[in-house]
Amino acid sequence: MLSLEVLELSCCSPNQGANIMSRHPRSKIADLGPLRHMRALTFLGLAGSPLVTDLSPIAACLSVRTLLLTACRGVADLSPLSGMTAVVKLCLERTNVRSLQPLSNMALLEELNASFTAIDDLAPLSTCLSLKRLEVASQGIADVTPVGPLVSLTHLDLGNCPNLKSLDPLTSLVALKSLFLDDDKRGNKELVEPLKCLTALTDICFGLDWW
Repeated sequence: MLSLEVLELSCCSPNQGANIMSRHPRSKIADLGPLRHMRALTFLGLAGSPLVTDLSPIAACLSVRTLLLTACRGVADLSPLSGMTAVVKLCLERTNVRSLQPLSNMALLEELNASFTAIDDLAPLSTCLSLKRLEVASQGIADVTPVGPLVSLTHLDLGNCPNLKSLDPLTSLVALKSLFLDDDKRGNKELVEPLKCLTALTDICFGLDWW
């Protein structure tokens, strides 16, 4: 078991959105202690485990590249992940995470979903220069300035961000292909006007409609 590389304990798919918990039984996993010595893990799926609150047992799993914590509603503190610099894909959707600061050292991170969380500051992500896909559809987000340096981004989800006032910092995202915005931004030509310089940007979605 100590040499196990893939451990999938999810009770749901990390891409099933709002109906995650209604369609699938909740995991009864609460204690991650048994994972403490599984240091060969590269994939760890715990999606749909609302009883999990403490991530410290997996802090020593430094080989993990994919970590799925979708709908782990008991998870609020990401500090145990600060040393997991090999992570390439991280799903935090529908957790109670408030700060992304522990992710600032994840230089290899390419995909992050932190939608429907309590985050209000994207500054810790400004150093995650490998990010290609970023989903941060959370009501607390008002400033996207920290996203500006993430020039490798191809997909950006800013839906459910009603306080977002300017997209000007995104003009540096020359690789951006698709952008998702809240439905209340529909028709706001002044908001999206600065993005005309992004020649790779072919799809802008307002709510559920592509524009």
